[in-house]
Amino acid sequence: MSLSFTGLGVFYPDGRITERVGMVPVTVSAEATDTGSGIASVTFQAFYMGQWTNVCVDTTAPYSCTTD
Repeated sequence: MSLSFTGLGVFYPDGRITERVGMVPVTVSAEATDTGSGIASVTFQAFYMGQWTNVCVDTTAPYSCTTD
C-alpha cells in the first residue's frame, strides 16, 4: 500500500488492509513532510468495532508501526 498527499493543512490519508493471513504482525508506514513547522508526529489508526482506535504514534521519521 502506498499513499501520497500534497497540499496545506491537516490530511487524513486513507489506506486499507482488507485481509490478514493468520496472526502475523503487520507493519504500516507513512511519509510525511511539512516545510513550514515540521511534523510533530504521525498517528496510525484502525477502525475496529465501529470506532477509530489509535494503533500507535511515531514521532521520528521514517514513520512506521508494527502491530499484531
